[in-house]
Amino acid sequence: SAIKKIDSMLAKHSTDPGISETMKPFYDILSARVVRVLTLKQVDIGIRRIDSVHSGPRADILKVLVRDSYDPEEMQAIMYRLLPTLKTDWCIEQLASQYSAVTKRVDAINRTLSQSNQSSKADKIANPAIRTDFGATLSSISNVSAVDFLKSLREHFPGKAIIFDRWATWCQPCVATLPHSAKLQKESKDLPVVFVYACTKLGSDEKKWKNQIADLKLPGQHFFIDEKLDSEISAMFNFTGYPGYAFINAAGEFKPNAFQSLLDLPDGKAVEMLLK
Repeated sequence: SAIKKIDSMLAKHSTDPGISETMKPFYDILSARVVRVLTLKQVDIGIRRIDSVHSGPRADILKVLVRDSYDPEEMQAIMYRLLPTLKTDWCIEQLASQYSAVTKRVDAINRTLSQSNQSSKADKIANPAIRTDFGATLSSISNVSAVDFLKSLREHFPGKAIIFDRWATWCQPCVATLPHSAKLQKESKDLPVVFVYACTKLGSDEKKWKNQIADLKLPGQHFFIDEKLDSEISAMFNFTGYPGYAFINAAGEFKPNAFQSLLDLPDGKAVEMLLK
């Protein structure tokens, strides 16, 4: 879609060497706001197109079906935009109910993140971490090589295997698998394994990343990585797209094709067999 192309352009230019390190945080904030404005602009265009071709209940039903975001806050903003344009009682009731539900999700996300603990110091490769009450640790990373990143993971989790999940906030297959991943973690909590999630900055922003993790209450070690590290990790593990999965055993050895998707591991017993 046009929005994803714009996301990619913004992400590409955010790594432009002409942008100083001191300016990058401001650039990232501005980029996220620009993408949000453009997303809502696309919604407005979509509403006008539907109204120009259809009328009455048919137009309203098509509007109710509009869903182009996996971020609850963005969904809330889209629904807020759609509601005043509806005229059919049933559609109004349906969307109002959905808007109420997503608003509750957004409120729960904000409470969760506000109650999270901020680490007082930074790791050598990551910014100070946020630790949640559902067992997630969130850190952002930039200007780090894939080799140093993986070396740091091994140092942090000695004697543990690593199930590695590289994903994107806008990737439907990625997001769809995360609830199953949370289930696997719960069933594997007594095993010597750590789940590591590396979310690409490409086409996204830090707030969307945090919102999705808090919304799903997904435990594990989470990293928001820049495009350079994302590209290096992709080349290292031979990922061809999103999501990308890798398995590193307790001895620090990468085991190619241990599984193609986390859905290949139906439960904790499958994880236990993987570790043997």
